[in-house]
Amino acid sequence: MKEKIIAILACTGLLLTSCVNDDYSGRYSEKLVQFTARNIDTRASSSGWDRVNIPLDGSAATSSPSSQSATRGAVVSGTDAPVGSFGVLGYVVPSGTWNSSLTPSFMYNTQVTRQGTSGNYTFQYYPGKYWPTVGTDLVKFFAYYPYNGNGITLSPSTATGYPNITYVPSTTVSDQVDLMYASPSAANNQSSGSAVGLSFSHALTRISFSAECNLSNVIKVQSIALTGIKSKGTLSYDPSVASSPWTLSSSSTDTTTYKVSTSDGTLIPESSQVLNTSDYQNLESYSGSLLLLPQSVTSANSLVVKYTVDGVAKVSTLYLPTATWMMGQNINYQLMLGAYPPNSYVLNPSTTSATTLNIPITLVNQFWGKASYGNDPTYVIGSSDTWTANIIWQDVSGLVSLTASSGTGPNGNIIVSVPANAASGNAVIGIKKTGTNGYAWSWHVWVTDYDPNTANSVINGYTFMNYDLGTTNTTPGLAYKGLYYQWGRKDPFPQTSAAAPNTDTQEAIYGSVTSITNTPVAVTDNLANAVENPTTFYYNNHSPCDWYTTSTSSQNNTLWSTTKTIYDPCPSGWKVMPSAAYSSSFACDMPSGGPMTYSSTNYGWTHIASGTFWSLCGSMQNNSGAYLRFVGTNGYVWSSTYCSTCAYHLHMYNNHVNPTDYDNRAYGYHVRCVRDI
Repeated sequence: MKEKIIAILACTGLLLTSCVNDDYSGRYSEKLVQFTARNIDTRASSSGWDRVNIPLDGSAATSSPSSQSATRGAVVSGTDAPVGSFGVLGYVVPSGTWNSSLTPSFMYNTQVTRQGTSGNYTFQYYPGKYWPTVGTDLVKFFAYYPYNGNGITLSPSTATGYPNITYVPSTTVSDQVDLMYASPSAANNQSSGSAVGLSFSHALTRISFSAECNLSNVIKVQSIALTGIKSKGTLSYDPSVASSPWTLSSSSTDTTTYKVSTSDGTLIPESSQVLNTSDYQNLESYSGSLLLLPQSVTSANSLVVKYTVDGVAKVSTLYLPTATWMMGQNINYQLMLGAYPPNSYVLNPSTTSATTLNIPITLVNQFWGKASYGNDPTYVIGSSDTWTANIIWQDVSGLVSLTASSGTGPNGNIIVSVPANAASGNAVIGIKKTGTNGYAWSWHVWVTDYDPNTANSVINGYTFMNYDLGTTNTTPGLAYKGLYYQWGRKDPFPQTSAAAPNTDTQEAIYGSVTSITNTPVAVTDNLANAVENPTTFYYNNHSPCDWYTTSTSSQNNTLWSTTKTIYDPCPSGWKVMPSAAYSSSFACDMPSGGPMTYSSTNYGWTHIASGTFWSLCGSMQNNSGAYLRFVGTNGYVWSSTYCSTCAYHLHMYNNHVNPTDYDNRAYGYHVRCVRDI
């Protein structure tokens, strides 16, 4: 919390012609209380705020403390002063001892107004007030800025004890005020004429936004909305609660959405936005920032961004990381916007000739070159660096080949070829920088006759693929096989065995794919290891049972999200389904029925309205990963939505469907993609 200083001075030879000793009756001296003020911020100023940058990609927040700090009670030099007026309340404190029966009888909401020009300001008020004659009788002042500002309500003049301010930030950003408050020690300066230091402190939290592009797309942000924000609070001047003076309303009616947009001038107009791929660019001026009540936010609070990518309208909902907004902080939420190249490709083979696929390798440097991701120059590919691509695994022999498997520089392509009339199957292709051991990145190639862009289903307002990602046999039954993913990872694990029905015993799941290994998690940030080792299943049977970390406090909740991330395993134009996509449309119990119907022959459920099949596919286990369980008795499909230490998934049994279940993130479950709008 940063403070700006004003001084209350005894009148020492300076007389105001408007001042009349209207309360002088022996109890008060002839020494006029005079106010001066310097260096109080207005909402358009950047000084006096501690900036805290919070990336929404899961990386750590960074702080930039203001250099404009001042010690409480000290008077700073300078000539700037607040536009408009501030208000003052004054309490006579008999014998210098505060008690709870006092009222603001000396001053109540007295307006103090700036006069003059820069460098020669005076501050005037009426009627004039004078110091008490008895030296042991002190005056306790409480001040706030701006005077009678929008949304500000003072405790009444008849209220006893310490005053308070109730504040409701307007949903119209231009009407929000930079509420500040001050409370110096009680004093009586009628003898010394010395100044009473009055230190104004920011009472609110400033919320701002910046954005960086994923790629060189033309991105224009239209609006940003914060949902579920507490909108009414009371600020107390009671020194016993000085470290936490706000009490926020718990009423649901005092929770609202605050939005900045190009239409109301709070965001930079779309035509003037200049976003790039090298740095975060501010999306609003300081006068366009939100000024909101200090409060705690969690993933229950969302940030809804409306923007366009190359002219195509997008809406992204981001869930806020847990944080406490403090008074005097400028919380800057950093958005990563744009279209990542996909981590998987759907390739439909030709019946007459080989089919080729070009995979750009730009994701290598986007990951390893960012402090918020891998941040390891060892894997960054420079203009003269060479690299080699190879087939990490394929579940059908000869499914794919690499026409061009090596290159130079960061902008090359891996050229993958599939022969004519190729069978359905999956392959994972990886790239290694010359001189390194681990993979710098890897991609999944799904060879199939299925075209999700022409054959899909709309359920609950979401466009779904008709099949789980990587499905090689689309006929309902135990032969219907998709790939398995640990929550938040981009790389799949194969399932090529012929599992017996209704089994929950160990199965040999990898078939001819012999490169899959199993390793326990041993670090708090396993992300770089997972990228380098796409065939390693990281198991963890200790809390939080997460492949990413051994510590609950170090989990990464943003690996998958409602907005497509760099780790999303779905093809271009698609993303992992959020829990909202299925939560209200899949719940089912037998024999009462519901929106789905079960087939004991096919070991799965069919969604009646869409005709899509959902398999009892079993799962890879979080405690070892070495075997597949529950094939034919349970089916699991991940959502992109996390909960506490776990993540939500669609859970199907052989007698009911539970769309609100959740489980440990180290499990290997299927993935179903929805359209990324």
